[in-house]
Amino acid sequence: EKAAGNGIDMTVSVRMEEDPIIWEPELCVMLGNLLENALEACTGRKEDPFIRVNLVQHGVSMLTLTVDNTCPEPPVWEDGKLRSSKHEGFGLGTELVRTISEKYHGDARFAWEDGVFYASVILNP
Repeated sequence: EKAAGNGIDMTVSVRMEEDPIIWEPELCVMLGNLLENALEACTGRKEDPFIRVNLVQHGVSMLTLTVDNTCPEPPVWEDGKLRSSKHEGFGLGTELVRTISEKYHGDARFAWEDGVFYASVILNP
């Protein structure tokens, strides 16, 4: 609703045949933080803003989550961590995503290229 209200093209693809392989509140924390960041990066942009979400669970052994969005300005990195655009210091949401991914023997990666921010998470519980 917020994306539509701000003229942001949003596409969501979810493929989960089983119950989530991680604790549902942690899945919500990851997805919520990544969506909040994507929405903030896109809001008020004039150049065709978009958010693309892809969540796939592969049986009971793997879950992948990607959130890609327009982001005209590159984020600020320091010591391999993202600086927050909302307050002084590092982004708490992306660090929570990293912590949860590590808990489930996975990885979280963040990248920016040519005006698009890419967040990729893989979990192997």
